[in-house]
Amino acid sequence: MVRAGMEGRRYLHIEGHMTAMKMHINLYRYRDEPVVIDDEDTFHADPRKVNQMKSLCNTEPVKTINWGTTSRLLDDHDIPESFQTISKVMVITNHVTVASPSTAALFDRGTVLSFEPAASEVHAQVTRWLDDGEILSFFERWLRIIPSPSMRLYTKAREMKAAGIDWRHNLMQLFRAAKLWLVDELQNDPALNSEEERATAFATRRGGSRATYYRHLKRWRKAVGDWTDARRS
Repeated sequence: MVRAGMEGRRYLHIEGHMTAMKMHINLYRYRDEPVVIDDEDTFHADPRKVNQMKSLCNTEPVKTINWGTTSRLLDDHDIPESFQTISKVMVITNHVTVASPSTAALFDRGTVLSFEPAASEVHAQVTRWLDDGEILSFFERWLRIIPSPSMRLYTKAREMKAAGIDWRHNLMQLFRAAKLWLVDELQNDPALNSEEERATAFATRRGGSRATYYRHLKRWRKAVGDWTDARRS
């Protein structure tokens, strides 16, 4: 989404690890341009980077970035030890740790947004680019039990399917719902005509006791029962 929003603009995109020296050089080369820092997990842990970020994210319109010491490398690249910039900054990260007053001061300089989309929101986004109806239908059916919704799950499903792997079973293992998947298979087995027969088959296939079957049956109905009933009707 950020890349789409920045399309056509010149900006600094830092992805993955970058040394403090390299960051100083790039910030100078892209001074006054927007800065996007994506998955650089040491920006709030490395003391030198924290100091850089505090200067870069300062709330004043014009920020001063200082390296603080002489450096032959900076001289070789014709980069000043100190320069000014009006760059705005966006940081995208999977986690943050406020381990010191300096780190707290860094986050105080910006607006911190916690992005925690529901599984249904992630699914709605995926439908815009994934053209596999079978995979989309599977996820739509099991949205209520997905513990950590991620677009990567859909990509994994597509890769496993292309490789001939039982992607449904593997995803249900990942969701920690193997027994729920077994209940689902039994519910859709035309050879079984009653819950008692399914409970017996559940035990035969090492799913657990009769009580375990009915416990997971209740969970199954809560997770996909209404979705299944709607499809059947």
